[in-house]
Amino acid sequence: MKLSQELWKHLGIKVTRCQKLEGGWLNDKWLVNEKWVVKCYSSQRYAPDRFADIRQALQIQSQLYESGVCCPCVLKDAHQEVLHTSEDGEIYMVMTYLAGMVYRHVNQEQMTSLGRECLKMHTEMARLPSPAKTDLLSKAQVEQAWLKRRPQTPLASLQRQILDHLDDSFFAQLPSGYAHEDLSNDNCLFEGNQLSAILDFDRCTYSYPLHDVGRVLLSLAYEDGKLNLPLIQAFLKGYSTLRLADVALSLRIVWLIEAGWWLNAVKGQSSDPKIQRFYEELLFLTEHFDHFEALLGI
Repeated sequence: MKLSQELWKHLGIKVTRCQKLEGGWLNDKWLVNEKWVVKCYSSQRYAPDRFADIRQALQIQSQLYESGVCCPCVLKDAHQEVLHTSEDGEIYMVMTYLAGMVYRHVNQEQMTSLGRECLKMHTEMARLPSPAKTDLLSKAQVEQAWLKRRPQTPLASLQRQILDHLDDSFFAQLPSGYAHEDLSNDNCLFEGNQLSAILDFDRCTYSYPLHDVGRVLLSLAYEDGKLNLPLIQAFLKGYSTLRLADVALSLRIVWLIEAGWWLNAVKGQSSDPKIQRFYEELLFLTEHFDHFEALLGI
């Protein structure tokens, strides 16, 4: 992609400095003029029919930014478009650069700041109109996904036991709404003890806000087979409308959404430490699915 030409054509940005960024899981990223981040979507990772969902997700991110949520501003062209297509047919977006560090281990003050911003993000998301059509979880859907990917290991029997104990009423009572849907530690930036940005809203959709809660707590408050209760309580200090019982439910929602991705597809054999971490987290959730209340002291 001819980056300088594209940015001038679509957004009127004159490129004076450009630096290739690492990470992105097949997507290419550049830091331009130390002000903007350009993200070019991988054709290997995204089928063409995914971009309608990504466009909607970026529009939601734009609304969140305008409402004061700590996230990058998505740049729009003269037609208010958030996705742009290069002359080579590559699809990309541009957002403001926000400084900060990604951490695997955080302190309680950082967790409180994160919880506060998650509450703000979900509060603003709750103001959005619900879509006419949703794709929420059901027992039949989860079972179908499990049957499609079930591993021929003792882990399969544990998963089967969990599914057998869930009924339609459990799924019906799950609180739904728009969610980030990829709120791992990689997408949280900190400056000092304060959260400076929530990144990567590409998967944002109408789902379960508690999935965000469970996912980020697993990423930052779980280590060596244990939940870190002081860090969880610090998060709840910021996300003041939630209680430990909500945390227990959030962990079950993570299992329902992610078990098929990380357990059955990966089977603990990935050489990527990030994927292996997800596998270990979901293994923990499987083994303790019925005992989160006890682990959380409630």
